[in-house]
Amino acid sequence: MSLRATNRSKLATDSINSIDSFHLFNPMVAALRVPAIARLMLAAAALSFFSAPLVALEQPVVAPTNPPPQRTAAPPSKPQLTAADRLKAEQHIFDLARQLRHAEVVSTVNELEKQGELSWGMHMQRLYALVALGQKTIALELADKLAPTHPNATDLGLLRADLLRQAGRRLEANALLQQIARQNPGAPAGLEAAKRFNADEIYELARQEKHREALAAIDELEGQTELSWELQMQRLYALQILGQTSRAIELAQRLAVSHADSTELALMRADLLIRERRWEEASRVLKQIKRDQPGTPVAAEADRRLVALPPVANLDKSQWGEAYVSGEYLGRFGSVVGSGFIRQGAYLPEARWLQPYAEMRFTVDTRSGVGAQRTIIADNFVSVSLGARVQPFPTEYFFLYISGGYNKDLLGRRNNGDWAADFQAGLYGFKSWGPGTVLRSIATQELLPTTGNVPPPAPAASTVPANGRAPERFLWRGDWFADAGADFSYYDRFASWIGYGQAHQGFRLVQLGPKAALDAYAVENISWDVRGNYFDNLVEIGPGARLLWAPRRGWEIVLRAEWLNGFYLGRDDRHTRDGAAGQYDDFRVGLSLGARW
Repeated sequence: MSLRATNRSKLATDSINSIDSFHLFNPMVAALRVPAIARLMLAAAALSFFSAPLVALEQPVVAPTNPPPQRTAAPPSKPQLTAADRLKAEQHIFDLARQLRHAEVVSTVNELEKQGELSWGMHMQRLYALVALGQKTIALELADKLAPTHPNATDLGLLRADLLRQAGRRLEANALLQQIARQNPGAPAGLEAAKRFNADEIYELARQEKHREALAAIDELEGQTELSWELQMQRLYALQILGQTSRAIELAQRLAVSHADSTELALMRADLLIRERRWEEASRVLKQIKRDQPGTPVAAEADRRLVALPPVANLDKSQWGEAYVSGEYLGRFGSVVGSGFIRQGAYLPEARWLQPYAEMRFTVDTRSGVGAQRTIIADNFVSVSLGARVQPFPTEYFFLYISGGYNKDLLGRRNNGDWAADFQAGLYGFKSWGPGTVLRSIATQELLPTTGNVPPPAPAASTVPANGRAPERFLWRGDWFADAGADFSYYDRFASWIGYGQAHQGFRLVQLGPKAALDAYAVENISWDVRGNYFDNLVEIGPGARLLWAPRRGWEIVLRAEWLNGFYLGRDDRHTRDGAAGQYDDFRVGLSLGARW
């Protein structure tokens, strides 16, 4: 999982604990105090360390410019080795190090110490192995013992500075780095010490959330020396926090050329592209991570980001679908009306905004019948069609569409009830606002969007907190919300344009566990057509309440009750109202299921 900008303090701390640790595992320095024939063997052993996973940061190798002449001696408890035997033993130790068998390196060096004084290379190799094993306290103790007799050993000094910093002794570490820089001006070791000291100051600024100052310091340091990987990443985080997204993307793309395998950088690039609403570019980066790192936590992070993208921008999705079914009791008619639809569509690879689909729709009610005495409450029909829709705004549920197919009038009013060709075209959309539109996962602070209609596909909130206990079952919310949906279309079977609209304004009163909530709201319905049929031209307004349950991602079940005061919009030129009053009251109870995938 990548370190995000919100975890910048942790990044700074971790970075300080691993600044330029390349030198901690570099056996090449040991070759500087052994005979020439041994240097070749030591150099060969060193090659494997340059790519070892123990290396925290890639840094240029700094060879000591003044290797110490002193050697420390331990009282031998075994017979002294000949020079040839000692050379063979040291070669074996470097072979172990090349195989990353660090525990054996430590034990073998300890045994070698019992048979005579150790070479400087063996002292340092033991320290590197201890650090690789995580035994940094022991490594620091040994380094402290070597320091008084080897005051000019820059490799030891740099190693001690890192160990002191990791032990929380930052002031001592910085004092040591400043001493090395003063004593070795212009030399590689002195430049490296100055670089580490400056980096520590930058991380301290980051910890204090002085990101603008940290950014300026990094830019200044880049003019003096090559930046470490951690400093490159720290600059990206600072740019992200400061909102300088364009520059951060430019630098991240430049780094990606030389660090193509860095998943941390790849996730950072995706996050920056998402912030810039460059959805498809972000999707390509995230898909590449999933292909290269299957089954890993990094791949899971990439998938989580892909799912959170607008579906039209998620290149992992080649198909889409949505469905809605509702049953509603209308008190003034004493009837239950059922309606619904299901759509299954696809994204075109080169034009994902154009989405072909197949659809089935129906509407029925329990009171309308066939014959002269029929009472028509709803247009009882079933239809199948093929269509296409255009999504002009990737993040919005708003579409222009056209579809054609066959329609059957279940009451026999049109075409004697036979299947007949039909088409329709228009636009539809939905939008919600406010903190009351989400369910909160108390355990993880994740959000599950809800709509009261057809829900958007979004990551489901976790129901199990980190402590393993079930989440709280009751949470007072009081968060406001508002939403609006509309459809305005031409219907060939009616030879008319008809529009429908609905809006809610209310509060999410209570959350019941992680996936259910109780809302109270005001609702407004409007219906109109261009022909003036009174039953298509009305306004309704009133209070309502709903119990909402989101059992899984993209699913939403709603039980609602509403009391509506309705008004016909006055036009009765054709006397089709048949004496009906211009105002009415209605009590409605409904149950609906919406899903999107």
